[in-house]
Amino acid sequence: MVDLSNNDLFRGLILYGLNTATYKLAVAQLITEYAKEGRDIISLDDMSYDFYSMYYSRLNENNFRPQINISGRKTVVTSEIIRLNNDMTTENKALKNIKQKALYEMVLPKFHNIGSTKSPVVFYKFDKENLTLTKSLLDLFDTNNSDNYLSEINSRWDLLESAFESIHTKKPMESHYIDLENKLIKRGYDRTNITSAIGALKGYQQNRCFYCGENLYLPIHVDHVIPRSIVNHDEIWNLVLTHAYCNQSKSDNLVGKYFVENLIDRNEGLIKSNHPLKERLIFELGSTYVNRKKKTYDQYELAKRKIDRYWRHEKYNPHEDIFYRKFISALRNNNLSSIYRPW
Repeated sequence: MVDLSNNDLFRGLILYGLNTATYKLAVAQLITEYAKEGRDIISLDDMSYDFYSMYYSRLNENNFRPQINISGRKTVVTSEIIRLNNDMTTENKALKNIKQKALYEMVLPKFHNIGSTKSPVVFYKFDKENLTLTKSLLDLFDTNNSDNYLSEINSRWDLLESAFESIHTKKPMESHYIDLENKLIKRGYDRTNITSAIGALKGYQQNRCFYCGENLYLPIHVDHVIPRSIVNHDEIWNLVLTHAYCNQSKSDNLVGKYFVENLIDRNEGLIKSNHPLKERLIFELGSTYVNRKKKTYDQYELAKRKIDRYWRHEKYNPHEDIFYRKFISALRNNNLSSIYRPW
């Protein structure tokens, strides 16, 4: 039996839910903020106003980037904000539509879906009048860890907007990765600006260093699992986030096979989650799991023939690593409930 915590499941909902629109990210952000404030019952009227206000600020700040993956379509909340901006409706009417069509009928019933299965624990319950946060959610934030969640939610939201914009405009994503302030982040390599991969990958590593499993902190390094001297590229499938010490300690050495297994499962998780990088990973690695796995191992075997220096992190125990392999395996088999334990 492998244990998944409420923390794992909530992060899974954020990172691995099927996002055809950005509504789930907005709800995740709101309930995280409500829980952080210690609120357990929120009227749907209040939530609809908060939902609208969040989108109003985001859309106006980001030039009304699309919030849905269907070209030519707009979400209910985007349409209502446009109508409000053009004096075509009133705020009361807009909020009523957002409450009924966007929240009650659409996102609230679907929030707990992960892939084609449902979370074995729910983080809220709702009726036509109120949203009630469960103890499972409130307990997540009793140690003030909500900021990491909010950062992951925002990164995922930014990625979706960029991906949806490329669909609507039929142009490539302006960047495959979210760009961060490079002055805050050290580069593991200087060949390309691979530090821009940080926003895309941070949540999918549970905000942990790929090599030691401890929480990430600045400066964050981006490392090539299979040394760049072998692969000769900066493709996203081979990039991971690490501490400066771990990256510098590993240097250009080979890692053990279990790190390559983790890398394969990380990439499959991104694909399984319908992540905006999905098409890029398929392009880089192949259209099937078998092909992607083979290419990764082929690159690893090539590295083994050319490099005889191995590096092993003194802190990492692959047998204690739950999220990478076990969570993704459960998603692949649509069997999350078999590995859940509420701790």
